[in-house]
Amino acid sequence: MREIKFRYILRHKASGNIEVKHYYWGQIEKRPLEKLSPAFLADYELLSRDVFTGLKDRHSMEIYKSDVVDYKKIQYTDCSRSTVEKVKDTIRGEIYYAEGIWLGIRRLDGTGLIFSPGSPRREEIEVVGNIYENPELLEVT
Repeated sequence: MREIKFRYILRHKASGNIEVKHYYWGQIEKRPLEKLSPAFLADYELLSRDVFTGLKDRHSMEIYKSDVVDYKKIQYTDCSRSTVEKVKDTIRGEIYYAEGIWLGIRRLDGTGLIFSPGSPRREEIEVVGNIYENPELLEVT
């Protein structure tokens, strides 16, 4: 069983600086957030609280709910998905992960949801950021 992990994204009210904090559920149960970091005091605004999906991308980066990712739709030459033929398409979107189940990628351009049976393979996903640290990712070209 994986340990539940959260990512908090906060903005300092005076400077506008973004801070990212990661905590396991066990840490949060033992101490109030205000005692874990000064970033949880009145000088900061909570922008997002995201849960770790349990998935990692091709660079071993942890993927959190609402991360923006590039999902490479890959055509495999055999049923075992061990030999790659070519990358058919790359979709930029948000991880759609609910109730601990991988559901797919929600396209950033609003054209729908890409469903994928089972969890994707690590080589198919790359985290490109989140909308708070990288607001330019929301710009649709």
